[in-house]
Amino acid sequence: MICLSVFAEQLQICLRDLSEVDAVELRVDRRIPGRGTLRRLRMLNKTVIAACRRGKKTDRERVGILEEMLRRGVDYLDLDMVADRRFFHRLSREARERKTGIIASYHDPRKTPDVQTLQAWIRRGFQSRCHWAKVVCRVGRERDLAVLLSLYDSLPRAWKGRCIVFGMGPGGRVSRIMAHFLGCPVQYTTLPYLRSTAGGQWDARDYKEVLEKCHQKNPRGWR
Repeated sequence: MICLSVFAEQLQICLRDLSEVDAVELRVDRRIPGRGTLRRLRMLNKTVIAACRRGKKTDRERVGILEEMLRRGVDYLDLDMVADRRFFHRLSREARERKTGIIASYHDPRKTPDVQTLQAWIRRGFQSRCHWAKVVCRVGRERDLAVLLSLYDSLPRAWKGRCIVFGMGPGGRVSRIMAHFLGCPVQYTTLPYLRSTAGGQWDARDYKEVLEKCHQKNPRGWR
């Protein structure tokens, strides 16, 4: 599933350019999109993910924003297991009551920890009864790529196809392609005229083109 990650305040300008994506991640760090805009996404048959990262709002404000996104019927909430730990279980419970999926995520914008640490975060995510567990870390050297991508092979069978793992920053760019072929269910992209929500994101059109070329080279599959 190719997903456009966009700050909510920029969503209106890209509604006509969503043909290449299956889903939209709404970053509601600053504002909530209007109900009409969300209805438009529904009409376009796009899966909607909501995330509100720490920085612009207090924790109390972020809880209120995410609860409002639940009421507006998003398909998934992305909750950070570190930054959102004070209200993670509360929002997870509310999401389950509304049959909204949870993405339990772990982000390290400075480095890539060791394999054991990342495996522990994935395990914690699934213990919280999430739909997908997500690990995204800064890639500063080749070894970081090896650590992140090795997580796919170390997963128990029950978790395969339910983990989103890739690198952030310029060094992590290639991991976003490789993750697709290792079973990553969601690939986050941007558009050329948008302010990207994270370093290393591909333009949605370019990303799809690269995947198509890879499949043409090996039509029998890569897995």
